[in-house]
Amino acid sequence: MEEKEFVPAILTAQWKMLQRGRNAKFRSGRFRDSMMKHLALKESQVNTFYAIINGKKAIETGYIKYAKDLMKHCLLIR
Repeated sequence: MEEKEFVPAILTAQWKMLQRGRNAKFRSGRFRDSMMKHLALKESQVNTFYAIINGKKAIETGYIKYAKDLMKHCLLIR
């Protein structure tokens, strides 16, 4: 069994930054959809995603690594 951690505060801050500026809706939507698919969450479980990204619910460390890589990719989208 993997150990679980909360999403780091820096990733939460990057998520909030991703929601601002040009193409914000596209970038944040792409991140959210990809993360939800990776976490095997259904569309009805969006609240669970927001709890995870805001650091209120712990997830496995492998998912956090994936989220960091995905965030780097989404920040590069112009």
